Amino acid sequence: MQNEKGAEGYKPDLLVLVWVHGFKGNEVTFEGFPSRIVRILEDTHPSLHVQSHVFPAYETRGELSAATENFVEWLATKVVELENGAGRGRGAGSARVVLMGHSMGGLLIADATSRIAATTRIEDPMWPNVVATLAFDTPYLGLHPHVFKHGFSTAAGHVETARTAASALAMLSPVAAGLGWGKAKEAEERQKKEAEEARARGQQPQPTSWWQGKAAVGLGAIAVAGAAAGAAYFRREDLATGWKWGSEHMTFVRNLWDAKALRDRLDRIAELQNSRNVTFANFYTCLPASGTHLTRRTFAIIPSPSEAIATHWMPAINTVAKDEVNAHMGMFNPRNNDGFYDLGLATVRIIAERLEEEGIHRAGGASGDAQSVSEKMGSGLGSGTADDPVLVDV
Repeated sequence: MQNEKGAEGYKPDLLVLVWVHGFKGNEVTFEGFPSRIVRILEDTHPSLHVQSHVFPAYETRGELSAATENFVEWLATKVVELENGAGRGRGAGSARVVLMGHSMGGLLIADATSRIAATTRIEDPMWPNVVATLAFDTPYLGLHPHVFKHGFSTAAGHVETARTAASALAMLSPVAAGLGWGKAKEAEERQKKEAEEARARGQQPQPTSWWQGKAAVGLGAIAVAGAAAGAAYFRREDLATGWKWGSEHMTFVRNLWDAKALRDRLDRIAELQNSRNVTFANFYTCLPASGTHLTRRTFAIIPSPSEAIATHWMPAINTVAKDEVNAHMGMFNPRNNDGFYDLGLATVRIIAERLEEEGIHRAGGASGDAQSVSEKMGSGLGSGTADDPVLVDV
């Protein structure tokens, strides 16, 4: 059946979902989560045509601003292609865009949205038409200090032993190896060796595109930010000068301890909500209290409840992950996250509510029976009122 204007089955409303990985992630960070969200949204919104695109793996090294610029350029090109797609012909601004980022990818999409808004006159609609930015375990206020303590105590006893650059690196190494940092380094060395062998044979090494390279081998290593930033938290200046390869990536990760920049970003997010009606939410992993941990644990610092923006932080409960890093890494895998289906339901609901404001209704009319979504994805996400984790003032 042709999906052309006026034809049976034509879906006039175009929604573009864009997924951005974080530190040392890649195209498969989100696993099957995006396709699930697409299916539910299209099943519950008859007029909606959903396009889902994962931002190609990018180098999580150097300045975050450089990655942001590359992303904005890529996004603009992608949206032009989709808005001018055959059979649609609705032109610029017809695609509603929802940006979704995991871990430090949430920082990138927030900065990208701010940049798009800054280059648009306030009286004009934004283009690309970003209607929402949804983050998944993004440390907008930095990593929770307990992540460092739990991770390093497992690897090397106590974080307090990190008194020198050598001890900091010694503690980082076993943790990083387990999380995939070593795999990236090994891949880098292997690529150099293969290039040298190719030259010896009189052949030219195969070129790679700008989004390929070392980041592409970071499968499963996205949470190494916790380990790397943990060492830097205690001896950041020693680490930055003592490990050249690591310091290049620390330039990217250092955004997690730049308190002023983190706060400024939240201010910009709040301004985008007010001036541009950009929906914002951050789903944060939360491990319940247990026999060995008397308080609930989170990967990232949570804003104080006295802050207005705190209402946009939503707990993603995981009772099977052994620690914060595993919860962070396994967020999009139902085997590692027993809250996977609830997370999907909550994501769909937020997007659906924003689409309602755009006049795109669920099946059944403008009232949009929320139960139709619940029936597609199982039981709903709890209110969280009785299960709120311990909050940290910053």
